[in-house]
Amino acid sequence: MSFCYLYMYYLNSKDLLVITGRVAKDYTIFESGIKYNHRPMYIELEKYPHRFGLMDVYDDWFPFVQDKLHTGDTIKVYYRTPFQSFIGFGKRYDAYRIDKCENIVFPYSATKKQNLFSFRMMLFLAAFSFGLSFFMKKKKSTERPDTRAG
Repeated sequence: MSFCYLYMYYLNSKDLLVITGRVAKDYTIFESGIKYNHRPMYIELEKYPHRFGLMDVYDDWFPFVQDKLHTGDTIKVYYRTPFQSFIGFGKRYDAYRIDKCENIVFPYSATKKQNLFSFRMMLFLAAFSFGLSFFMKKKKSTERPDTRAG
C-alpha cells in the first residue's frame, strides 16, 4: 500500500487530467470544528457536474486560495485519473493543482509533499507490524511448555 503513495509522489502535473473553466460560485470553507469532512474547501466550475475539493491537510493554503479565486475567474484545475484515484486511495475530483492566468494558486508540490509523508508513514507502519509479528513469533518459539505432571 505504501508503494501506491510512492507512485503518486513521482507523478507530475503532466500526468494529471486538467480542465479549464470559470468558477461558478464561491467555494465553501467549513468551520474547523466540523469533524469527518476531509475536503473542507470545494470549487465548482460552470457547466461541469463535479466540484473539486481541497483536503483539510492543505488548510494552510486555504487563505491564499480564497484570496486569489473569485466567482467568474477562469482557472485550470488538475486532478487525477480514475486509476490514480484508485491506487492513491482518494477521490478522483481532488484538486492537485490550480492555476489562474498562468499563475499557480495551489501548487502540485503541496500534494507531492503530502504523498511523500503518506508513503513514509505507511512504510513505517508496515515495518513496525512486521517487526512486531516477528518478535511475537520469536517469543512464542522460545517459550517452553510446562513439562511437569499435574
